[in-house]
Order: sequence, then structure tokens, then C-alpha cells
Amino acid sequence: MQAIGSGFAVMLVGLALAGVGGQQLGLVLVAIVVVQSGLQVALVLTQTRMLSIDGSARSRLNTLYVVTNFLGGAVGSTLATFLWPRGGWPAVMAAGAVVVALALLAWFVQWTRQRAR
Repeated sequence: MQAIGSGFAVMLVGLALAGVGGQQLGLVLVAIVVVQSGLQVALVLTQTRMLSIDGSARSRLNTLYVVTNFLGGAVGSTLATFLWPRGGWPAVMAAGAVVVALALLAWFVQWTRQRAR
């Protein structure tokens, strides 16, 4: 469970790097690797956790997981399209950071509840 939060934190670091290094190709490339690494950690671990809920519902749970990922990607693309003309690269990176920070907050609340038990 803690590794999921670490994945979100790594993503935030990568988005911060991308935000401040928007004019430097090398820094943006490093940021892409960092964000993607954190994303893979979070995706694989959340999917593994979700699929362990009910073995008889794996295909339905996986379908729901994949569909919500695609919907999130569509919403993110739409948001980026809206933000780009208004604030460019920094605005898009800030929006991504806000979304990841909200995911990290949701994870933290759940993690805190589980530790309290």
C-alpha cells in the first residue's frame, strides 16, 4: 500500500521537474521518465490490489479499471486543450500536479484509515 503513495509522490516530483524545466529538453526528458516510472508503479499496484478483491469478478473489475483510465485520459486531454492557450506548459503541468496531488491525498486518507484499525 505504501508503494502506491510512493508512486504518486514520484509523479509529483516529475511534474515539478517538467514544470520548471519546460524550456530545457534534457530536463523534460528526465521528467518524462520520472513521471512514467511513478505512474507505472501506481497503475500496476492499484490494479493488483483491485483484482485481489474478488477473484470471480476479475474481468468486470478490470473492465471498470481500464474504462476509468481511458475516461481519465480523455478528461485530462480536454483539460490540457483548455489550459494550453491560457497558460501554456506551466498551466498544464500545474493541472497535472493538482490531479496527482488529489490522488495522493485520497491514498493518504485511505492509508491512514487502514493504519488506525
